[in-house]
Amino acid sequence: MNSQYAALQSERDSLQQQVDAKKAAEEQAAREAAAQELAESQGGETVYWVPNGKVYHSTINCPSLGRSKTIYHGTIAESGKPRGCKNCY
Repeated sequence: MNSQYAALQSERDSLQQQVDAKKAAEEQAAREAAAQELAESQGGETVYWVPNGKVYHSTINCPSLGRSKTIYHGTIAESGKPRGCKNCY
């Protein structure tokens, strides 16, 4: 009886791991789709940002970027920044 219980418990644990893995994969796919949708909704707009900054900029000539030595460019999704600069937008 104990061996049957242990076998069922093991099977339940295995199934739960499968469910958890599927949920994680679905959540990751949803995050990737949202990032892609955001990039497409921005029309592939190029934005600019600095490594330790909190915002992205619409133009490299933004006064807020004036003293920055390292400036990256790409899409909003690539920037990883949550909002646009108050000077630019």
